[in-house]
Amino acid sequence: MSEYAAFVLSSGRSGTQWLAQHLGDAYPDVAEVTHEPLYMDYFPRQLRALGDPDPAGDTRAVIAHADRIDALLRWSRYIECGWPCHAAIPYFARRFAGRLRIVHLTRHPLASASSMLTHGYYSAASGHHVTDRALPTPWDEAVLFPDYRERWAAMTAFEKCLYFWAELHGFALNLESTLGVPWLRLRYEDLFRGDALDRILDFLDLPRRRSIYAARNQPTDGYRRTARAELDPTLIGRHPHVIEIATRLGYDTTDVDEDSLRRRYAPIASKQRP
Repeated sequence: MSEYAAFVLSSGRSGTQWLAQHLGDAYPDVAEVTHEPLYMDYFPRQLRALGDPDPAGDTRAVIAHADRIDALLRWSRYIECGWPCHAAIPYFARRFAGRLRIVHLTRHPLASASSMLTHGYYSAASGHHVTDRALPTPWDEAVLFPDYRERWAAMTAFEKCLYFWAELHGFALNLESTLGVPWLRLRYEDLFRGDALDRILDFLDLPRRRSIYAARNQPTDGYRRTARAELDPTLIGRHPHVIEIATRLGYDTTDVDEDSLRRRYAPIASKQRP
């Protein structure tokens, strides 16, 4: 068996919880599978600027986490899902040279941002620990789109979720072109009704087991709240960076059922619409 560390990179709300749960259930004899083990202690906002974690700073937990993975790889495989790890990927590429694999899981920006909104991204509902440690702003070092500074104050929380989506996937596209590690990019939309699950299992050298295919019939987007902030899919037209990244990932930002999004993620607001 070839030991490796694999990270499923996404912008969140893209099926990583489902994937971690069911990979873990189906392959306990093959790999350790986990979802966001450090959570916000990755400090991704700070880590993107640093490049390597600081052994004396906030990001020191990333080094201890890598030490543990390194020890595990002597006898098993490691698979981690969840967006907070994204800024650590360049460090992991150096730390686990020749033993790293990346699955880049994407989802349509409007569906992603709508689901993010139900979790309070860029609002008081998300908690300061999430905002301060993880959710990027255009004033951070090493962000792709600092030009958002001029409009940030006037943007809705939904628009800020779209910005987050573009930052995360733009960052991933840059890594794909520069890191030189085994890389598989897939669409969330193909995970449950297409060939994405087959391709993930093949990429990770995992046998095809009946249990994980049966799990595709279970709920896939376990958001816990109704969006209380403004959810207006038409606002994507104000964000050419989002549209450009979406196009590179194969999404048509005009091909969306706006009423369906509102009914799913903001049913109260939908009822109030004339």
